[in-house]
Amino acid sequence: MSKIYRVNNARLIVDGRTYRSGDILRPEDLKNVSLDTLVRRGTLLELDSDFLVLGKPEVSKNNEPNFKKRLAIVTGVWKRPEIFEIFANQTKKLKHKDVDIVVIVAGSEGKESKSMVEKHGFKYIEIKNQPLAHKMNATTLLAKEYNVDYVLCVGSDDIITQKLFNVYVQEMQNGTDFVGVLDWYFYDTRTDRFAYWGGYIDSRRGHTCGAGRLLSRKLMDAFSWSPWNIEHSHILDDSMQKKLKDIDHSSYIFRLKDKGVYGIDIKSSTNMTPFQLWDNTNYIEATKELRKCVE
Repeated sequence: MSKIYRVNNARLIVDGRTYRSGDILRPEDLKNVSLDTLVRRGTLLELDSDFLVLGKPEVSKNNEPNFKKRLAIVTGVWKRPEIFEIFANQTKKLKHKDVDIVVIVAGSEGKESKSMVEKHGFKYIEIKNQPLAHKMNATTLLAKEYNVDYVLCVGSDDIITQKLFNVYVQEMQNGTDFVGVLDWYFYDTRTDRFAYWGGYIDSRRGHTCGAGRLLSRKLMDAFSWSPWNIEHSHILDDSMQKKLKDIDHSSYIFRLKDKGVYGIDIKSSTNMTPFQLWDNTNYIEATKELRKCVE
């Protein structure tokens, strides 16, 4: 099988043509450069046969191969198997012809959580529940081994709808480094009520939600594939937000409400944060689309 290469966290110019991080090249595209030197420097990443299985090329109108983006959806699970089932079933529905998805879940309850995760075809890591940052970093470190282009961070009680997923896909295709959401929806299993949170209005105004953050390979490389600091295990949202300030990157920040799409956090009696009307939160009437997401 002939070798193929991915441009890795750099811009490469060959014979007047510019390639950016994530572009796929074959040896015939690089006749006038030293492949060994570029690989040794980390400019090119040599891909193995597993990539060809997971990311088979489609052919464009000009007969050039279009390789899919590879996305890891990462999360951690702790108890609440009934909530995880909702998460798993909705996550498996996410599809796009230009994206290959691997779901990576860190659990802490041995065989119980392992079987709960693997029956859905997800990748499982057994690790202590605390510190939480260490647990979540384990998922992103495994994502690196899958040679992904992007990582989408969610809670195992968060629902990403297809319409919201399509927004992420568009930004992946645009090469955006960071995508974040300013607002979120909530569903309480005990009261069967929905609520809308309009975003931070305190000193964190403008900060994105912890759920639904999409990060490029460039950012993950800058984070050494560990985007959360151990000392911030109880404030994971702020941990990543602080790291982002120190790295030059492109971003796309938006409101779900403005686009008419949904991301939903499902609350239950064993949630880390109890369901309540936080600042800037209001109960709402459920649309058919919202209701369908938690059935």
